[in-house]
Amino acid sequence: MNSMTAHPCDCGCSKCKEQCCELECLVQPRFFCGQLLSDQDLTAMLDWVKGKNALIRYRHGWGVVCGLEVLCECDRATGAVVGVSPGYAIDCCGNDIIVCCEAKLDLSSCCQPPAPPCNGSAPAVRQQPDNNDQQSFGPFKLPKREVQAVDLFIRYSETQSDPKSGIARGGCNNTAACEYTRTHEGYELYCKAVDDCDDPSDKRANLWYRAYREGLSGLFETLEKLHRADDPQQTITNLLFWMQKHPQREFCFLSEYLCDLQRNGQFDEDWFKELVFWIVQDWRSSFFRCGCEGCGPDTGVRLARVWLWRRMDKNGKQVLKIIYINAYPPFRRPLTHDCWPVPSDCVTLAPYVWQTADSSCAPLRKLGFADIRLVPFEYRDLEDFREQLRREQVYVCCADRDRTGKLVAYYRKDYCGQLRVVCFGPAEGEPQRPAVDPLNLAPDAPELDVERVYGIGGASAKRLRQAGIRNLVDLSNASPQMVRDALSSLPIQQPDETRCAKFIEEAKLALERLKAGS
Repeated sequence: MNSMTAHPCDCGCSKCKEQCCELECLVQPRFFCGQLLSDQDLTAMLDWVKGKNALIRYRHGWGVVCGLEVLCECDRATGAVVGVSPGYAIDCCGNDIIVCCEAKLDLSSCCQPPAPPCNGSAPAVRQQPDNNDQQSFGPFKLPKREVQAVDLFIRYSETQSDPKSGIARGGCNNTAACEYTRTHEGYELYCKAVDDCDDPSDKRANLWYRAYREGLSGLFETLEKLHRADDPQQTITNLLFWMQKHPQREFCFLSEYLCDLQRNGQFDEDWFKELVFWIVQDWRSSFFRCGCEGCGPDTGVRLARVWLWRRMDKNGKQVLKIIYINAYPPFRRPLTHDCWPVPSDCVTLAPYVWQTADSSCAPLRKLGFADIRLVPFEYRDLEDFREQLRREQVYVCCADRDRTGKLVAYYRKDYCGQLRVVCFGPAEGEPQRPAVDPLNLAPDAPELDVERVYGIGGASAKRLRQAGIRNLVDLSNASPQMVRDALSSLPIQQPDETRCAKFIEEAKLALERLKAGS
């Protein structure tokens, strides 16, 4: 049933302690002849119907279904009003969001003027004009410092009406004398200030990819610690103890295999190397599964990104004008699933890991991979196995035009003799993207641009460079306080230390991907 729970839950947010929508079992009311129906029975019927309908988010996804176009509106008072046309969307809780007639929203609420210098806070640093630091909107150019971007969202809301008094209230406890009899399923438009051209689809993909890399690295490190090259029996004891706390998800034969080795004491030369493959693949297969995730407390559907011209008039009053509206992905969420997060310019290969070569071939060709070759997955030792997974292709991006359409699937045979895809890489004869040592690149190399970090746009990047944080290397070596000090002069959304720490983590991840050639 679609419910809002107020306890820590396994939803889309990290360690969520607020409300979230998650998958729950349904209870269908049952009626019989002569039953005395109460308000609890009728409410249970309503909850069951709503819960059934909300499951559509798992079948078809969530997002904008149709309509809900975002358009400029003329408003002499603020000049920052957008219109939203009638339409239909489904939020991540499965609620239907219906806009029956055109709606409007004043975006000035998301773009507050700077605090006056006499309110006890430190005066804002006045930026000097820079004719070269401009943002172009077609032929129209503006100073970047006067450009502010906001994202427009819509979320489900309810209001109640038609109050009435109860007639027979003898058995009613703790209820008001007058109760509403209608619930109107409505919506709320709202906006959030964002950093210019940051791609929102990259954020979740980067978090997902980082969790995969960190989890895989941690698993290899654990297995290396459990291994005693000179004492196989102790290695088995360590592994069995570890498996009790981390049971296998698919390859349940591993613990029986270890017990059998422990009994007969006969060890092949490559027994541990082969065991590691199945343990690692068991973890990877589980990670790449499509789970029924809930969502966090913010259940809004993204409609568009709007760029505003923000300036002060001669009287010191803030003046806002809408310059540009982009209502296309990734700034708008169409109806889609969330199973495998992927950057906006890429396709993901994660759904096809450990699929049979036959079953994955057709959908991969539909994605544009015309040349797919099968190669046995082989590795010399544990480190070689780890290195090959470092170089695997989870995403294939449009920027890799020389490799688009060509792919190799490395496989292992399963019990039935089917070819199971372990990982993907470039086609044979096609070179891997060369690994790069960031320290050998020029400080201003495009590969090291700090704007590659989610949340750092042009304005933030400029302030970081002015503070001596020129590139990803400098950012990865900086402290959260240094980053916060550098960005303290931003007119709005000055990041806190936690967010600055995330910038540093993203920079480190970007450098790791650069070194791995991915």
